[in-house]
Amino acid sequence: MKPERVRPARRIKVCKSPSRLRLTTHADAVFVVDRDHATRLDKRSLETVWRVPVERDSGPGFVEDSVLFLGQGGNFSGIDVADGRKLWGPTPLGSCRQWKGKVLGQSPLAIVDPTTGRIVRTLSSEDMAGDASVCGDIVAGVSIKGTTGDPVTAFHIVEERVLWKRDLIAEAAARAGSYDTTRLMADCSGTLLLGRKDWLYACAIESGSIRWDRRVTLQYLFPAVSEGRVYVLAVNYDEPAHLVSMNLETGEVIYDVPQPVIEPLDRPYRGVVQGGQIAFSTEKGRIAVFRREDGALVWWSEHDDTVFPPSFIDNRVLLPAIDGNLLVFEPPAA
Repeated sequence: MKPERVRPARRIKVCKSPSRLRLTTHADAVFVVDRDHATRLDKRSLETVWRVPVERDSGPGFVEDSVLFLGQGGNFSGIDVADGRKLWGPTPLGSCRQWKGKVLGQSPLAIVDPTTGRIVRTLSSEDMAGDASVCGDIVAGVSIKGTTGDPVTAFHIVEERVLWKRDLIAEAAARAGSYDTTRLMADCSGTLLLGRKDWLYACAIESGSIRWDRRVTLQYLFPAVSEGRVYVLAVNYDEPAHLVSMNLETGEVIYDVPQPVIEPLDRPYRGVVQGGQIAFSTEKGRIAVFRREDGALVWWSEHDDTVFPPSFIDNRVLLPAIDGNLLVFEPPAA
C-alpha cells in the first residue's frame, strides 16, 4: 500500500512574526525558542505554561538541574523551567555540553554550576569550538585558533589530561582529495564521526585514528546515529533522495533505498529517531517518517513554507515552521 500524505492534526501558533523555531524537550515539558522568546508547553496537552523574553536569536540547549540553558554567540543564560525566570546570564562560556549530571563549558574547558552559571572547576586551558562532543568521559573538539579546525583534541574529563591531538581535518581532506567544511559528532559507543557535505568518517575516540570513511551526501554535515547504525538521507542535485543506513562499527551499508518523496536540490536536516522510526524534515517544507529496519516510507507531509528539525513527543511528531506555527502530526492508523 502506498504511504499516505498526512495532514497536521493541530497547528499551534507559537509566535506572530516569522521566526526560526527550535525545540527541546525535558520530562513533561516542550520548550520552543523563537527569535526573542522562550515558551514552555505542557508535553501532553501542548498548552502554554509560560512565555518569557530572552536574548535575541538564542538557541535551546538542554535542561540540567531544572535549569534551561539558552546560548547565543558563545554566551549562555539559565532559565528556571518552573516559571521562566532568568536565573543568570548572559555569561561567556563558549559553548556548553551535558556530562553525567553536570555541565561542561568549553571556553575554557570547565565544570559549570547550572544554577548560577559560574565555573566551579577549570579542567584545562584548552578551548574547543562549539561542536565539541562528549562521549563517556572524553570530550573531543576542533581548535578555536586553527584556520581549518586542526588540531582536533580529545580530553579526558575525569583524568584532566589531553588524550591526543591530531590533524584529523587534514587527514580527512587527504582521503577525499580536497578540503571542505568538516564537523565533529561523538556517539556514546565510542565513535567520533566527522561529516562533510560529501563524505563521512568514523574514528576511534580513544586514539583519533580513522576506522572507515564513505562517500555520501550530508547536507547538514551530521548524520543520525542510533543503536549501532548511522542514518543519512542523501540528496544529490540530479536524482531523488536515498535513505542510507550503515553499520557504525564497520561502515558497511545495510540498505540504500530511493526516496522519491524528497526531491532533488532539497536539503534534509539531521534525522530524529524514536523507537523503530526515523523522521527527516527538509528546508523546502517536507517531512517524511521511515522505518529504521528497512528504510520503508511510513508517511509524509508537506508545508507551504520553510520548516525546521522535528521532534518526537510520545507518538506524535512536532514540526516547527518559519511562519510561527508548530505543526502536530498524529501517527496514521494502521
